[in-house]
Amino acid sequence: MVLRAGERALLFISALSDELYEDPWRGHMVVEQIDGDLYAIFQHEELWLRDDVPDAIRASARQDPKRPYASAIRLEAMEAYLLDLIEKIDQGGCPTPSAEKQAIDMNEPFE
Repeated sequence: MVLRAGERALLFISALSDELYEDPWRGHMVVEQIDGDLYAIFQHEELWLRDDVPDAIRASARQDPKRPYASAIRLEAMEAYLLDLIEKIDQGGCPTPSAEKQAIDMNEPFE
């Protein structure tokens, strides 16, 4: 999935040599309107069926109507999850970002 000019997305970045770069593991989730609500598109199917995905994300996920290989997650739920994760990391409640990232691991395909 390529982000095109004019599209909205959640963008995940990394710092490398004092420069910011989009993460290489599909570092964005396109934001689209579906049935009047905003959704973040995640490139894995049937996310709502996975036990290793946080409850809040699983409950807010549905099939992406345009992409059979993707799930659509309500944007408000995804934003709340990410903000909570950032707060936990900032407060030292999460040993490393990768510990929480395992819940939705963008580097490894779901099995």
